[in-house]
Amino acid sequence: MTPSLPKGGNVVLAQADPAARTVFIGLNWELPSPAQSLQIDASLFLLKDVYKRQTYNSPDPHTGQMTYGGYSNRIVVDQRFVLRVPKTLDLAAVAPLLCAGITTYSPLRQWKVGPGHTVGVVGLGGLGHMAVKLAHAFGAQVVLFTTSPGKATDARRLGADEVVISKNPDEMALHVNRFDFILNTVAAPHNLDAYLQLLKRDGTMCLVGAPQEPHPPLEVFNLIFKRRRLAGSLIGGIRETQEMLDVYKRQVSMR
Repeated sequence: MTPSLPKGGNVVLAQADPAARTVFIGLNWELPSPAQSLQIDASLFLLKDVYKRQTYNSPDPHTGQMTYGGYSNRIVVDQRFVLRVPKTLDLAAVAPLLCAGITTYSPLRQWKVGPGHTVGVVGLGGLGHMAVKLAHAFGAQVVLFTTSPGKATDARRLGADEVVISKNPDEMALHVNRFDFILNTVAAPHNLDAYLQLLKRDGTMCLVGAPQEPHPPLEVFNLIFKRRRLAGSLIGGIRETQEMLDVYKRQVSMR
């Protein structure tokens, strides 16, 4: 698919060529209006418009067709939505960073996770896998919460310092008021209070897992008495995604 050139602004033609290993396109390929150009890094949170400009399965206002994302032979895109990927990086390793990687990198950066912080990661699926690795790379003490004892070995290999079996109430009770930040990656309804009470005063639990059905109701006093926060996050903007790729490049070069 080759969409027509958008009016105004600079564009880049990205070919789906195995030899062209220097660019990736973000979730969005064009801002709805020039007036929003200053909001590029928050464009994913312009909920009214975000679904109108996605690179995959989204109406193309210039052709009237649907966008094809990675199935396209080529795509015309506003240059501000192009990511630079050094040729020295393995594309198979980079690909997960552009989905699960940035989904977990963004909240870890937003809440300034780093050395001296105790961070919990709930779930060890695709998102949890990246969350453990990134939180460990940022220098935090990382604790994985899982319902599956069989995942403990993998969790420690990825960088978890401890593993807690979340369906064991005695284990959970040992961690009350301990965590600065918890990243909850589970995409199924579950009891959020079980994790909120593990936060320190002013601690935050951020949800990135998106269940089809709502979570059970919260006990509001778990938030009020310790000034705890419950938040959510989507993925990162282009600036933050490029930052993540640059960080990954530096880490690879130091190996």
